[in-house]
Amino acid sequence: MHPSPARRAQQIVLSDKKEGLEAFFSIGFAAKGLVYVLLGALAVMAAVGSGGQVAGTQDVLQTIAQQPFGAFLLGATAVGLAGYAVYRLTAAVTGKPFRGDDHEAAQRVGAAASGIVHIGLTIAAVQILVGGQAGGGGETWIAKALGVTGGNLIIGAIGIGTIIAGAQQAYKAYSLDFTKRLRTSQLSAKAREWLVRLGRFGLAARAVVFPMIGLGLVKVAMTNNPSQYQALGTSLAELSAQSYGNVLLGVVALGLAAYGVYMFACAKYRRLAEEVPS
Repeated sequence: MHPSPARRAQQIVLSDKKEGLEAFFSIGFAAKGLVYVLLGALAVMAAVGSGGQVAGTQDVLQTIAQQPFGAFLLGATAVGLAGYAVYRLTAAVTGKPFRGDDHEAAQRVGAAASGIVHIGLTIAAVQILVGGQAGGGGETWIAKALGVTGGNLIIGAIGIGTIIAGAQQAYKAYSLDFTKRLRTSQLSAKAREWLVRLGRFGLAARAVVFPMIGLGLVKVAMTNNPSQYQALGTSLAELSAQSYGNVLLGVVALGLAAYGVYMFACAKYRRLAEEVPS
């Protein structure tokens, strides 16, 4: 029996909606990739003494705004970051990307935290577009959170979650778990090999910096001192202050840039159609 015209129209609308969400999510991966590539490139330049800087994510957004056609580029990046935020929050609610995985509950909590972080980055990008600078960094928001009843417990939990997320990045890099959600059959053998290398290198770099950020949040929770917070840029600066710091910074920075390239590949080859809610 053929579906009625009304039913066919509904199916077309739902199909268009899913395709629109898939495109929105794909733009999100590309925007995240751009931020990581610039973040890594600036840090690499700093490590080799070529005029770069150890920057955080908000610094990268400022850098984008200062380029030719910067307002357009930053606006597009803001839309993409919003798309990634929606993607991660949707994943947290539906759990579709994690079905069949070990530790699904932890994955969903991590997705929710990532979504919130990218909402913050979207807001920062919009603030730069409107007023020329973001309205306060992570330390400002943490100070506000500490003023709320139970705020230090929430911050401590986020810190522990960030440390665990770092361990998950290491596991994904080791196990190649991240390849499960990619349409690698569309790639040549050589392209697949390079995509896996970039993904592993990028995840390993995140496995280095995430625990540093998480430990800083735990210190904030224990001391009620927002200055203990260690954002991504601060963590990279701490690496550069160690013995052979420029080498450490350079390697991790290259890894973060590699992760950005991997995100670009995800924008095209990730199985997003399977993750869009019905």
